[in-house]
Amino acid sequence: MNKFAKGLMAAILLPMLLVGCSSGKGKSDSLDKEETKEQVSAFVEVPEKPEILPTATIKIKNYGTMEAELYPHKAPNTVNNFIELANKKFYDGLIIHRVQKDFVIQGGDPEGTGIGGPGYEIKGEFFENGFNVNDISHKKGVLSMARAQQLDSAGSQFFIMTDDATQLDGAYAAFGKLISGEDVLDKLNIVKVNGQTPIERIEIESIKINLNGYNAKEAVKIKG
Repeated sequence: MNKFAKGLMAAILLPMLLVGCSSGKGKSDSLDKEETKEQVSAFVEVPEKPEILPTATIKIKNYGTMEAELYPHKAPNTVNNFIELANKKFYDGLIIHRVQKDFVIQGGDPEGTGIGGPGYEIKGEFFENGFNVNDISHKKGVLSMARAQQLDSAGSQFFIMTDDATQLDGAYAAFGKLISGEDVLDKLNIVKVNGQTPIERIEIESIKINLNGYNAKEAVKIKG
């Protein structure tokens, strides 16, 4: 990433990686916002690294398929939340609403505007939020959670790095990385955009999870 792109990224990072919260339903474990981050952490057990990591197969309509391995031993609640949403088919039919060339592609917003979410938030599992287990670096192909300025504001929006941006390390909850389909990522990286909004609709056809023996738990959520 060149110096101009890095400067531009730094100036717009928080506004553009924005995740809002709309009303939602769910019977999952949840905590009021008044609960402290330490109390939220107490509900999340960090597992040992699975012998075989769970994977997510992300099918983008008219572009192809990407497969990512997920890292529950680095970001357990983030992974559990992503698995839960994918298994509920939450992501199916949503769009990639943001493409910033040589930085990220971003999706997972049911409103398609960049401010939508699943109706709840989850704890930010990254160093700046007191979560020291997650040492995943934001390099090309890494999946990470979008959030607003508030540290515990991620919900459903996620982004995939289309270039290295290690200055994000410790500030966003990275939780997986592509193991195949980088050619699809490269095609998405260069789509025509208006600002950072793709001119043509880019649809997430489906996200399918293979647990590979991993015991996914119900995600701990913070009530909106």
